Amino acid sequence: MTLYLTHFDTKLRQDLEVSEPLKNCLAEYLFPDTKFALGEINPDTVKAEDLRAYKGMSLQFASGKRMYFSERPVRDLLYPNASDGAAYGSLPFTPCQKFSEIKRARVLIIDDSTGENNGILLPQVAKKLVGDCHGKMSLLLAEELTGSKNAPIQFRLGIRPQDGCDVYRIAKGTLAPDPRLETLTSGVLQLQGKVKTGYDLILPTSSFKGRKGADSIKPGEYLLDLGIGVKAIASYGKQSLGTQVLVNYPKGVQTDIVPIIETLADRLANAQSDLHALAKHFVQTYQARTITIEEEDLKDFDLSPLDALNKEDAENIQTQERVFYDLLKTDLEHHGQLNSTMA
Repeated sequence: MTLYLTHFDTKLRQDLEVSEPLKNCLAEYLFPDTKFALGEINPDTVKAEDLRAYKGMSLQFASGKRMYFSERPVRDLLYPNASDGAAYGSLPFTPCQKFSEIKRARVLIIDDSTGENNGILLPQVAKKLVGDCHGKMSLLLAEELTGSKNAPIQFRLGIRPQDGCDVYRIAKGTLAPDPRLETLTSGVLQLQGKVKTGYDLILPTSSFKGRKGADSIKPGEYLLDLGIGVKAIASYGKQSLGTQVLVNYPKGVQTDIVPIIETLADRLANAQSDLHALAKHFVQTYQARTITIEEEDLKDFDLSPLDALNKEDAENIQTQERVFYDLLKTDLEHHGQLNSTMA
């Protein structure tokens, strides 16, 4: 899938001998029968009159020096607010490594600022599944798009008007494979004689660009035909630290980290000579760690047998620590007999 952009000089009003190929971009998917051209400008000398219609094509999108013209007005279909045609003008024309049309994709949209998702999941759980322009994809979809079940991607996504979505929409961001999508669902879908559960995609509202307020996409569950382009695939690599990092690293550790460690070490050493102080230190440390664990806790939707065993062992240790914590805390708050006995 390749879109060819012919170039022309906006000031001289003449064609240039350039035909630029853009592979796997959303413009061709969203507007397959539309001809586009690129008007070249000099930012220092360009005037409004230079951007007037040319050979029946009018300015629709802009990105830096690149002015995108088309033979029919498509900007309003994608960006009702004219300024978004410049703010997000490059999105329809971003080349991608691969482009796929997904039929009847099960999609869950989550407001990444509040966790709102139309009651499918608890907000506090849903919010942890997304981030700013960051969502999740099923392992099956990840393998279809990248050939791997564990490679995050940068993506571009387009939706044409259809049942359940009566306007054009465009989205961007990153997606990470997540096995939990196979079991997260509010129901089942009968598709080609097979029962389908779970989601293909979980997307944050922040990924969708150009439609705001009442016209923005609503959190909830959707069944959609959509086009998705893989802009980039994450990969492992080696990175040289460079001389500046290596020179300053010891100084940074000495200045920022060592004083903190020394303070904590002195506090623990002093507590060891006083059972009351040591018990108080344990209680305070346990309370701080418990708060951290609760903040980072994420509901276990689908544990493998090995995960379940590891989780059970961890819970046993935590139970033992909890009993010891309760004993020490009660002793410190009331009679202090336990500390006296241990002494």
